[in-house]
Amino acid sequence: MSADASTPKGQAGQLTIEVTDQQGASASASVPVNVITSSKPLVQTSPGQITLKAGESKTVDVSEYATNPLADQGPLTIMGDPVTSAGGSATASGSTMTIQADAGFNGSFTVTYRVQDATKDIDREVQGTIQATVLDKPGAPTRASAVSNSAGTALVSWSSGATGGSPITSYTVTDHTQGDSKSCSAVTECLVSGRTNGTEHTFSVTATNEVGESDPSNKTSVLIDAKPETPGEPTVKPGDRSITVSWTPPVNTGSDLEGYDVELSPGAVQPARADQTSLTISGLENGKAYRVRIRARNRNYTSEWSSDSQDVTPYGAPGAPSGVSATFSNGTVQVTWNKPSNTNGRNIESYTVSADGADPAEVKAPSTSTSFKLKHSEQQVSISVVAVNDTKDPGAHTSPAATTTVWAVDEVNAPTITSLEATGNSKEIAFKIEFQPGNGWSKSDVVDYQWTTDNWAHRDSLTRDGVHTVTSPALTDGVDATLQVKVAVRKSGTDKTSEAVATGGTVSSFGPPTTPTVSCQPGGPEWVNCSWSNADNGGRSASLVLTGATNETIALTREGHREFKPGEGGSAQLCIKAVQTSEKGTHESGQPCARATAPSYARSASGYRGDPGKCVSGSCGSGPFYMVGLNLSGWPPNATVRCSGTYDGKPTSMTQQVDGNGNWSGIPGWTWNGQKLAYLVGNADKDFKDWFTCQ
Repeated sequence: MSADASTPKGQAGQLTIEVTDQQGASASASVPVNVITSSKPLVQTSPGQITLKAGESKTVDVSEYATNPLADQGPLTIMGDPVTSAGGSATASGSTMTIQADAGFNGSFTVTYRVQDATKDIDREVQGTIQATVLDKPGAPTRASAVSNSAGTALVSWSSGATGGSPITSYTVTDHTQGDSKSCSAVTECLVSGRTNGTEHTFSVTATNEVGESDPSNKTSVLIDAKPETPGEPTVKPGDRSITVSWTPPVNTGSDLEGYDVELSPGAVQPARADQTSLTISGLENGKAYRVRIRARNRNYTSEWSSDSQDVTPYGAPGAPSGVSATFSNGTVQVTWNKPSNTNGRNIESYTVSADGADPAEVKAPSTSTSFKLKHSEQQVSISVVAVNDTKDPGAHTSPAATTTVWAVDEVNAPTITSLEATGNSKEIAFKIEFQPGNGWSKSDVVDYQWTTDNWAHRDSLTRDGVHTVTSPALTDGVDATLQVKVAVRKSGTDKTSEAVATGGTVSSFGPPTTPTVSCQPGGPEWVNCSWSNADNGGRSASLVLTGATNETIALTREGHREFKPGEGGSAQLCIKAVQTSEKGTHESGQPCARATAPSYARSASGYRGDPGKCVSGSCGSGPFYMVGLNLSGWPPNATVRCSGTYDGKPTSMTQQVDGNGNWSGIPGWTWNGQKLAYLVGNADKDFKDWFTCQ
């Protein structure tokens, strides 16, 4: 007998037993049945451990911490609500339990529970425990402080607060002034760079562990800035009743510079802007020595004074030279002058001579003359001379200019003959001449032109340049002639004159091309033959243009021919013209045409009844039999003609060549049903006509 695991203990009823012997007699009796406690071992529990964050809950199954000897009968069941120590709470459902840590709690608490197996026997209940460890975010750091030992940086220090049960993994330093923060490792001081100089920065610190970030520490403030370094020694440059002071900005790792103090000795301190690196001090006395020093200022600090500059003495530009004169020859100008009477307190160091069309020439004092190359000019060239008493600073120490003028002209250029050509008319040429400005001469200086083609044996005058069409008895058609042109010039109102001759090459006259003669006639079968003669280029390069039955352009030949294949009875035409290409353009001859028709052929074929013959193949039947004759006429000369058809129900054919007139007549041999026969025979009219065709 057996009972379910959940059957309660105690009397469960009675069992009736009936016994029957071999003779059929029977007897019965009742036996009481009682359910007793299971003999299986009790549930065994072991202490459990979990970790929670403050305010967090976690669900656990107590089966993880207990054995179940009746697991095959059913799961364990937690009886009633678990009991917790201070710091949390727990609720149960079946074999699971939800454990909740109190908000703000840090430490550990114990959960005690009772568990029952599938017998539901209170005597088999056992007790278990789970210890919960609770973690919280760190406490706020304390005693935060900050110092600035270099520009743009702050060293922030602090003390750690409570860890909240979990190690602190990092700290965060926040700059409330600049509005940014820096993450630092688990240390208690951190260097924060990239800070804005010249202002007070306020910092606070927070700590972070695996639970979260702490409240901020106390706020601490520090001024971040640095004093500018001492500027280097300034440089000074003299002017006319002034000096210019220049300096290099000093190294400044602090706040932006706000300006400079410039101290003049003898004199006073003058301010300069932060973006200045030079300052001009005016109203000084020429010839008197001065020196200066500077210092730099930023928002909170002023640097030390620089060392004094070198002594500097103002002075002015000299007066102008006098007595300037110039002469020009062969592309070179010679200039002379006198030293200025007033050097303004400093000796002349050099002179600069300038002229239009030339680079300035520098002349070292005490020399007062020079020569240099000068470009030709159609107008008088102005020449100036200035004196310099400080070549290191000529811009402020150069005198007014003394000037003179000179004609910068040499020999006139020969005119250019830009075109020279025959016009196509007898003894006539056309040319264009252009004046060539240069060497100081212009077209307005021209007196006249003269030209010749026989080396000045005969000459003519021209009043202008440009295009001219002329005839001359010195020209001979077809013979090269050389053109020469002379120009004469003079500067108006002066004695400056010149002349030059240009040679323009050779030229010969020419005429138009002649018209060719063309003819066409029938050729062989399907062909037309055309030819031409009397083509001539007229003295210049020319080509022949063939049109009609062909379209081609060829080099000109006096005679030539072309063959065309228009087919039997077709016609072909050839038109031809000469096209001349010369310096005057393109000229065309007339364009004659000729046409001819290619021969055509009737190609006639017929059979006839020939001499008596003997039937040797096919369905002969009764005779009489006659040879099958053939007449061919109107075929191309010497053509091979093939005739074929069906004779007596079999394929039949023959091949025969006609004579030079395209004709043939006779008894041909035939191939009948693949058999070669000397002749065919027949007796009915149809056997001699209409059963074959020829081609």
